[in-house]
Amino acid sequence: MVTVDTVMKCIEEAVAENRMVAFSEWQQHKFDSNIQQVKRAEFEVLYYGLFFSDCIKIFRIESKEIVERPSGRQD
Repeated sequence: MVTVDTVMKCIEEAVAENRMVAFSEWQQHKFDSNIQQVKRAEFEVLYYGLFFSDCIKIFRIESKEIVERPSGRQD
């Protein structure tokens, strides 16, 4: 469950790893997200967040918009 406490814990852990970049600089850094085995039949809408040093961006995608393999992936 997403609560203020769980969000704050995620932020603290990300800061501890010292991998945070400013949102304005995201294109200058190489990073990847890892969402494995998403079962699209189990949900209609997926919310996910990206943590930057200066903000948190929340995204929303409908399950039907998620492709089997993202473009550019070869495996």
